[in-house]
Amino acid sequence: MSSQVCKYPVIALNSNTFIPLVGLGTFKIKGRALIYRCLQVALESGYRSFDTASVYKNESDIGEALKELLPEHGLQRKDVFITSKLGPANQGKDKCRAACLESIQRLQCDYLDLYLIHWPGTQGKKPEEPVNKELRLQSWQDMIQLHKEGKVKAIGVSNFLQHHIEDIILETSVVPAVLQIEHHPHLVQDNLISYCKEKGIHFQAYSSLGTSVVENKLLSDETIKDIAKIHSKTTAQILLKWAVQQNIGVIPKSTNPDHIRENMDIFDFLLFIFTGVIPKSTNPDHIRENMDIFDFLLFIFTGVIPKSTNPEHIRENMDIFDFSLSHRDIDILNKLDKQIHYCWNPKSVS
Repeated sequence: MSSQVCKYPVIALNSNTFIPLVGLGTFKIKGRALIYRCLQVALESGYRSFDTASVYKNESDIGEALKELLPEHGLQRKDVFITSKLGPANQGKDKCRAACLESIQRLQCDYLDLYLIHWPGTQGKKPEEPVNKELRLQSWQDMIQLHKEGKVKAIGVSNFLQHHIEDIILETSVVPAVLQIEHHPHLVQDNLISYCKEKGIHFQAYSSLGTSVVENKLLSDETIKDIAKIHSKTTAQILLKWAVQQNIGVIPKSTNPDHIRENMDIFDFLLFIFTGVIPKSTNPDHIRENMDIFDFLLFIFTGVIPKSTNPEHIRENMDIFDFSLSHRDIDILNKLDKQIHYCWNPKSVS
């Protein structure tokens, strides 16, 4: 997708494409009517990135919904970013290629913006079996070819640890564009984040808000709730901002229209993670002339330039001068790390 279409921050991937920093996750969201409602609200709220997977069993409904909704919002296929993933049952030579093409067909598009290997292991194989390494390498080679053919604009991995990534780079010299993995204040992935920065891999978090269980330990964390209360934000918004401010992508999922809107409304404040102060431009005339103060500041803090075609919306919804979190508050959030996985732990996969 073009960086000019999305009014919210985008990241340049190593494949020379752009991915929105915030996308809509669709895990466990099924049914044509529900998918349609969620995507309708998401598009109205400014989402331009949608994350799915073959194992979610909702690709067909997403494709149908986008086919109808995009024209209604004056958008084309090129204006949105669609991610899907290779299921663990389809690891291996030719199987990966076939699975990817089937996902493209179900989504009713000619290409995917991003295709990920969903899991380093293979369904039906024990985690410790060496064949897992060979099969994911075969899948990666299929994906490299799909990328060359233009069937996918970028390729990456999900739930991979450093050694999994190093294996495929060593064999193919092709670096993933994205690593998608669980990351939140209760599971801070500092080592993986540093590795991804070194390799030029965009780090994207899932389960940023914990899991959809009755007792969500992240959303009910009293420390996070206190910080949210101070700044008149929801706990979810603080959790998402904590990631986004550090240049980490997020894909929160919700079927609640209000929550879908709230999860995108996180750009009207900054978490000052570097110095706790607002840096000033040496050329304020240019900032005023361009009406681009928001773009200027967010670039300094996150390395990305958000775009908008509607200055009024920027002023109304993205007022970054209204408050900040102190460096101390950010440290408090970072220190909540317990190395707890609320989803899947790939550590056992050889």
